[in-house]
Amino acid sequence: MEILVTSKNNSSYNIVSANSFTGLKDRFAELFPQAKQLCIISDKNVFPLYGNDLKDELGSIEGISVYEYIVEAGEKSKSLDNVIEIEKFLLSNNFSR
Repeated sequence: MEILVTSKNNSSYNIVSANSFTGLKDRFAELFPQAKQLCIISDKNVFPLYGNDLKDELGSIEGISVYEYIVEAGEKSKSLDNVIEIEKFLLSNNFSR
C-alpha cells in the first residue's frame, strides 16, 4: 500500500494506492480515527467490479457506517450538476469534513 501526499492551494491530502483492499480498513482507521461514516463514490461500471468488496472491507471497521453513491459511467457524469447532487446526498446523510 502506498500513500501519496498531494498539495494544492496550501492544503494537502492523502491518496491511498494499493493492489487490493486487504488492510485498507486498518489504514483508514489510522488516517481517520474520528470518522463515523464514509461514502464510496463510484460509477455504474466500476462499482459492480469492486464496490461490494470495498464496502465489506471498510464496513468491518467498528463504528463506521458506509454509504455509496453511484453515478452513470462516462464523461457526462463529470459535471457540476453531479457535484451538486453528491453534495446534497452527503448533506442529507449528515456528512461533514
